Amino acid sequence: MHRDTLLYPLAEEGVTHWEWNISPFWAAPSLTNTGDNNGEINSPLINTSEQPVDIAAVLIGRQTGSEDIVVKQFKFKLLDDATCAIVSVEPSKASPDEGKLRLYPMPADQRVMLEWSFVLQHAAFIDVYNSHGVFQEKIRVPAGEGNQKQIDTGTWSPGIYYITLSNSDFKYVAKLVKI
Repeated sequence: MHRDTLLYPLAEEGVTHWEWNISPFWAAPSLTNTGDNNGEINSPLINTSEQPVDIAAVLIGRQTGSEDIVVKQFKFKLLDDATCAIVSVEPSKASPDEGKLRLYPMPADQRVMLEWSFVLQHAAFIDVYNSHGVFQEKIRVPAGEGNQKQIDTGTWSPGIYYITLSNSDFKYVAKLVKI
């Protein structure tokens, strides 16, 4: 069995509280999924597979006095007893005063409309993550196609999903409830 420790600082101006999901769940089974800003994620990692394991995390930080959120993602590979290799860390470039996302109807059943309040200067992608932070789907949104996109949710299991709209200029996230 391979063991290591995940240490990740939680520090973002304006954020008071964080929620996160680490995937696969079995690699960090004792992990608490919430914490205060200026703290850290500190959890033992377990790899019983005898193979390198790709670990992915999605962190959602709540902005103080606002419904806006900050999203961070990171990935790493649990290689062996003493080695974790960071693959990528993607800090949010979004300002809380910039464009907002809107999902309707909520809760969603067969489909949902994602709408944003700004013009896409470059193509973007809609990424869908389940409540465990596991990537579900990617949808390309060409530049100049308007400010909304219908997403088919008919085959999704009921639950909570995080929908990101992003490109090299920004990243925004909205929470979706599927019934």
